[in-house]
Amino acid sequence: MRDLFKPTMAALDVCLHLLDRLVLEHSSDLHAHFVDKGLVTTMYASSWFLTIFASTLTVDAAFRLMDLFLCDSMDAVFRIALAILLDKREELLKLDMPGMMQVLQTELRETYSLKEEQESLFQRAFELKISHRRLVKQGKDYQQQREKDTEEAVENRAMTTENRKSMKKITQMEDDVQSMTEEVVACQMAHADMLADKTKLLNELAVARRQIKEERERQKAERQDLTRPLASSKPAVDTAIFLSHRVYQLSENGEKLKLARKRFNELELMLAASKLRLAELEEDRAELRRLEFLDTQLSKEAVDLRQELTDLRKQVLERDAELQRKKEEMLAKNVVRVSAVQSTGESTESNSTL
Repeated sequence: MRDLFKPTMAALDVCLHLLDRLVLEHSSDLHAHFVDKGLVTTMYASSWFLTIFASTLTVDAAFRLMDLFLCDSMDAVFRIALAILLDKREELLKLDMPGMMQVLQTELRETYSLKEEQESLFQRAFELKISHRRLVKQGKDYQQQREKDTEEAVENRAMTTENRKSMKKITQMEDDVQSMTEEVVACQMAHADMLADKTKLLNELAVARRQIKEERERQKAERQDLTRPLASSKPAVDTAIFLSHRVYQLSENGEKLKLARKRFNELELMLAASKLRLAELEEDRAELRRLEFLDTQLSKEAVDLRQELTDLRKQVLERDAELQRKKEEMLAKNVVRVSAVQSTGESTESNSTL
């Protein structure tokens, strides 16, 4: 009796299961009606076992049942419970769940208020064929099966949790692979942009060098014109005109020389800027090489991650298959158990008929 009130209430669960099996064996149609209407044993019989019908029957009937409980233990409670259900069978088959709950919880005290009715109930209860050894064996089997189901449920929950963690890890790895792929694409685009900038700067540098060369050649030709000796055979007038014209040309050439020097300075600045930009491009090339090396490393890591991802998915599929197989085995065992109980009930009814 003490086990009924432990925190887990495992003993009460065993009693309710045994009562459900007894109902199935002695009245399969009533059991099917309970299942169809959603009425489980816990809903109407928990108080029967916890109070030994003290909260359901009259005081006299409860006292008498307590005497029988002290002699026969829980067998007396099972007999009274099954006798009440069989006694109310015809009425219960016509009711829905609320009506059956009212009959089995509220109206029993009034139904068995008279001593004649109580005497008839106890007489029918002890006419029922209930084996104590069989109840003990079924209770132990149910406890073992319940412990096994609990262990399997714990294992299934652990596998489900591990599967969720694996799927989360797979998702994280896929995100990492996507991020690395985007980074590689960005590096390739940056590489292409730097190559385009380098080509443009090299073209500008070639143009600047060509302009500087042309300017130097023009200045050299002008200097040669200035240092060319005057022809001694020309008359003095022609020489004076020539000199004046030459002075004018020199003044113009001086202005042109200033402009040429200014342009030369500008080209020198452009050349310096081009060299600076070329140096920056060389640094960018070094950085690009580093990025290409990083790209290679990331590609290798991506391949490794994809392989690991494939392995994890394979493990998840194997675990799911194992879990499904265990569920099918449990379902098959339950079907075999129910079939065995039904065949036992049919054989018991046949023996009773004989």
